[in-house]
Amino acid sequence: GLRQGQKITLPGEQINKAIKSLGAEGLCSNISIYAEHLPNARSMTLAENGVLFVGTGAEGKVYAVSPPKQGKTQVYTIAQDLTMPNGVAYRNGALYVAAINRILRFDAITEHLSNPPKPVVIYDQFPAEKHHGWKYLRFGPDGKLYTAVGAPCNICLPEQDIFTSLVRLNPDGTVSQRRIEVDLAQGLDVEENPPLKPNDTILVARSGAGNFRAIMRGLISPVTGVFSIFRLLGL
Repeated sequence: GLRQGQKITLPGEQINKAIKSLGAEGLCSNISIYAEHLPNARSMTLAENGVLFVGTGAEGKVYAVSPPKQGKTQVYTIAQDLTMPNGVAYRNGALYVAAINRILRFDAITEHLSNPPKPVVIYDQFPAEKHHGWKYLRFGPDGKLYTAVGAPCNICLPEQDIFTSLVRLNPDGTVSQRRIEVDLAQGLDVEENPPLKPNDTILVARSGAGNFRAIMRGLISPVTGVFSIFRLLGL
C-alpha cells in the first residue's frame, strides 16, 4: 500500500489503457486525457480563448494549456518557484494567482504564453503560514476577487483575526478600511447580516468559541499566570 506522503506517477498510456478498459464496460465512455505533464495540478481557470490555467501546491508552478490543435494540447510553464500557488482566476485578459501570502497578476497572459510577463504583486499582506495556507481564488458576480485564509492549525483559536476569514478585494488589490465581524453561519446576504453593506471588503467569521476567548481574556488578562495557561490550551 501507499505510505502517507508517497507519490506515484502513472504514464499517460497507462491511464488511457485504464480509461479504455472502463469505457468498454460502459463506465467511462466520455472520459479522455486532455493534457499531460502537469505535476501537482490543483485549481484551474479558463480564459475566453480556451487557454486553461492550472495552479499547483508544493510544485510551486503555474501552467497554461493551449486549446487542442489536431487533437493535441501544449503545456507552458507560466511561473515557478512560488509558494503553493494553488488559486488561479482569470478576468479581462489577466491571470490572477494566489500564493500563500500574496496575490499576483499576469497581464495580457494569453498573448505571452511562451514568454510570460513579470507578474504584478497586487496584495502581499496575507499570513505566511503554510498549514492550511494554500488559497483558492475566484471572481464573484460583483467583479470582486474572493479568497480565504485558513487556520494555521487543526483544532485551535488563532491569535490573528485574519485567520479563518473570507476576504474580498478589488481587482487592483485594494481593500476598504472597514473591518466587520460577522457570523458566517447567517450567510452573506445583507438582509440576513445587518452589519454588512454592499461596499464591505473583508468578512471575518467569529465563532462562539472565538467570542468566548475574547471574553475570557478580558476577564483574566491581569492575572498573567492564568493567562499563560489559557494560551497553552489555545484559548
